[in-house]
Amino acid sequence: MDPFNSTYTVCEIKNKSIKGIKWVGLAEVIVRIMQVISSIILARLLGPTTFGAFGICLIFYRFLDAIGDLGFGTAIIQKTNIEQKELDSIFFLCLIFSTSLCLILYFSADYVQDFFSFGDLAKTLRILSFIFIIAPCSTILRSLFIRELNFDKLAISEVLSLLCNSVIAIFLAYKGFGIWSLITGLYIENILLTILLFHYGSWIPRLRISFTHIKEISNFACNVILARLAYFFNANIDKFLVGKFLGEQYLGIYIIAYNLIDIPVQRLSKNAIKVTFSTLSKFQDNLMEFKKTYKTLNYYLSLIIFPVFIGLLIVAPEFTRVFYGPQWEEMIIPLRILCLAGIFRSLLVVSSTTLFAINKPKLEVMLALFQGSIISSSAIVLLQFGISGVSIGVTTGYLIGFFVSLIASLTIVGMKFREYVELISNPLIGVGIIIGIWFMNFLIFEHLLSDVIFMIMNIGISMISFIIYISTKDRTIFYQLRKILLTTYE
Repeated sequence: MDPFNSTYTVCEIKNKSIKGIKWVGLAEVIVRIMQVISSIILARLLGPTTFGAFGICLIFYRFLDAIGDLGFGTAIIQKTNIEQKELDSIFFLCLIFSTSLCLILYFSADYVQDFFSFGDLAKTLRILSFIFIIAPCSTILRSLFIRELNFDKLAISEVLSLLCNSVIAIFLAYKGFGIWSLITGLYIENILLTILLFHYGSWIPRLRISFTHIKEISNFACNVILARLAYFFNANIDKFLVGKFLGEQYLGIYIIAYNLIDIPVQRLSKNAIKVTFSTLSKFQDNLMEFKKTYKTLNYYLSLIIFPVFIGLLIVAPEFTRVFYGPQWEEMIIPLRILCLAGIFRSLLVVSSTTLFAINKPKLEVMLALFQGSIISSSAIVLLQFGISGVSIGVTTGYLIGFFVSLIASLTIVGMKFREYVELISNPLIGVGIIIGIWFMNFLIFEHLLSDVIFMIMNIGISMISFIIYISTKDRTIFYQLRKILLTTYE
């Protein structure tokens, strides 16, 4: 049996997808809890200034994440059939490219230092640069796991590697290692993830590069890279502007606020996409099943995304004061604004994935570039209002980008905008109820209760009310969730 080109029936694809969602969901809960807890502890131990310097490091690290696999990771998942020679060629070509990026960052670190004028940023970037050689390896391996819908071992590997990152980073931060605790954590996570994926996987690369074998998917991969570069720009231009013009203190505050809304985007939307992109790709010639999967993804994702972000928005003041402390007080307003950006960015991931799965990468590139122009121009104009102004600019860009991308994806799957609104109407009304409850509690109890009690009360009442409303409008919701968790398609 060919280990890279397994053939599945529609029922088998659904069955594996359901199991994949279960594993990804379980991993999400664990990872989400770990990330929030470690973020809070590290923020208290290190403070805004350290996170400001680390924020610049993250810009370069995420640049690697965007282009380190040269777009072939996505192409591996999307391609119907792939050969061993193609995988070998992709792996070593990416390794050569990422090593080149490592050298470029290492020797240009002084110029970055001069541009931002942050502490000892050059030394930090030089140490970080060697991670560029490691990270793309796990990206290619991860793509193989996703391609074959093998999410259980992938989830285990990602959870274990992130757990080690968090534990080691917190320990080193407590011991006074400052930014080096965060850098060390990144290294541990990437090295361990690569080792585990090689251990669980069935593929060992052979040293060979054949451009003939990757020529067929190179055009698709190039479009993936262009789209990723556009989205990298969209996701980092705000941090670049804040770091350059407002300084490391405000960048640190902005980074933590942005990361709080980025965690649900990365861990909820993009983890769900890891399952559904492979599924959608296998249905690219079956529009009926493609549309059903698209609708299912949007509906169940909105049931999670809307209450998560609106919930964080309404408890942001209490959440910040209780967990992060007074030194992070200036984070409250940007965090609330960015919660709205989180909603649009999460849903945008679905539209983006749809275009790639249906083999429309050029359209996705154009949409990404359009969105980037909106974000950058809005952020620059509103920079004079500090990190709150930048947050408004970012939210505006994601709002416009989401609606344009949504119209494109709806056209492809054959849905009308009215159908989409009806699809997400129950989650929308549900979060309206959450906001109404919070507003009444704010008027009555805000000055009578402590931050902890007020936050717990709002979260508890809002969650119960949302669940009750959704269950009355969709009586199959718990059955469907139980089916996802406990059963498979016949």
